[in-house]
Amino acid sequence: MIRILITNQKGGVGKSTISANLAHYFATWRGKRTALLDFDSQASSSRWVKAVELGTTDNPVNVRNIALPQQQGFARVLIELRRQMRLLSPDHDVVVADLTWNDGLDSEFFFEFDLVVMPSAVSEVELITTIEFAQKHQWVFESTRYRPTLVLAPSRVRLDQVNMVHRSSQRFPFSFVLTPPLLDSVDAKRAFAEKFLLHHRNQKLSDS
Repeated sequence: MIRILITNQKGGVGKSTISANLAHYFATWRGKRTALLDFDSQASSSRWVKAVELGTTDNPVNVRNIALPQQQGFARVLIELRRQMRLLSPDHDVVVADLTWNDGLDSEFFFEFDLVVMPSAVSEVELITTIEFAQKHQWVFESTRYRPTLVLAPSRVRLDQVNMVHRSSQRFPFSFVLTPPLLDSVDAKRAFAEKFLLHHRNQKLSDS
């Protein structure tokens, strides 16, 4: 089972967009048994998937809204996460988790995943925030034990910002995988809970 965490401590960077559409991609385009764990209180990614998949039967994403027990300490959070993973493991090939990071979590959380995807816009403020967030947990991605791969996903990128992506990413102090940018547009915002971006008639948005 491949375990993918989509996270950042900053809201509005495209976590839910990537989570919902990535889960749909694995389930329908790759034919994988896919689960979406939505840890966010707003439940945007799970609402998106449920709304679009309503009435379909072709390998739908198994959507689960999980409220992590933040008030009971990090150890309890880790136990609940591992319990959920054990429940999903026999019947799923891919698990995509959508989470807004908070200070009650510990870097150890990342070790439960194979990929940690950090979406970030390429504006100065958001890029610096994402760099600082990654640096706080740098030891995880450089650990000698089994460690997750860090993936930086430029999201909500305007067409005039595409050339900035590689230059901006060079400011990270350690290695990571850089994805192509996910474009920002009015069409992307309107697609929420209406359609998946892979099927959008806006070809540039769909391709991104």
